[in-house]
Amino acid sequence: MGDDAALLNILLVTKGHPFERDAFFAVFDDMENVEWTHVEQPAAQLFFRPENAAVYDAIVLYDLPGIDFSEAPPTFVEPDEAYKQG
Repeated sequence: MGDDAALLNILLVTKGHPFERDAFFAVFDDMENVEWTHVEQPAAQLFFRPENAAVYDAIVLYDLPGIDFSEAPPTFVEPDEAYKQG
């Protein structure tokens, strides 16, 4: 993109699995004309409501919601009703 290209506003959603944070965010830092905001699950669920998502041009999901790996074996977590409605 050139300097006259429109600025893209991206929401990055993470959590639920290990990843190289610095390398992941560097991908977006290196993109021209991109601003990004990071939010982790479960807080990210609020951003999926249309009134909150409208400010973003794209939402990048690098998360793994719905599975709790803190126990062995992992358990499934049912989304709450507000999230389903959103």
